[in-house]
Amino acid sequence: MPHGVFLLRLEAGPEGWDPEVVHTYAFTVPGAAAPLEPLRRLPPPRLQARRLAAGLLEVENRGEVAAVAMHLACPSWDVDPNDFTLLPGERRVVHLTPLVAETPEPRIAWEAMGLAASDVGVWGQSPA
Repeated sequence: MPHGVFLLRLEAGPEGWDPEVVHTYAFTVPGAAAPLEPLRRLPPPRLQARRLAAGLLEVENRGEVAAVAMHLACPSWDVDPNDFTLLPGERRVVHLTPLVAETPEPRIAWEAMGLAASDVGVWGQSPA
């Protein structure tokens, strides 16, 4: 179990289609005094984001470690999906919807286990 963390991903949906439901469960070393500590000590993932179109952002994990409990914070915008896990090499398209009529250009901060909150602007890259 690298880093004391085991990830189990379950996907469900019609055969031949992209999964409609994806759940990723994180397990740590049994009997640990602080069961979340292995997650907190994960090496930082290497993430990159790019704008696909208005309201669409693609987040990619370019590192060798999963981005567990990935959360995107974007004031005045709804982020969907949010709070997900990106495995190494995996990408996720995120929809950004303004919550009020005159919403400024989105500024996004992201965080994950092993990665402190990082303000990446609109289309940025996490530290290498």
